[in-house]
Amino acid sequence: MDTESVDLPQMYVDVLNDLNEASNITLYADVQLSAAAAETHLDMIQALFGEAVTPEEFAQIMKKLYLQKNK
Repeated sequence: MDTESVDLPQMYVDVLNDLNEASNITLYADVQLSAAAAETHLDMIQALFGEAVTPEEFAQIMKKLYLQKNK
């Protein structure tokens, strides 16, 4: 994002500039979940990378967690 073309507080400009220069970023999605859902989320990520579940199975389980949270 070009921070010079918008009027933002300096803190936001600094953060956006840092993000623009970052070589990688880690998003911690599990902090937005309940403890039980976060545990399932982390278990499923491990299963996905361990090839114990398919991406489709992972997506189905994550969708179920989302739907349970947003009833």
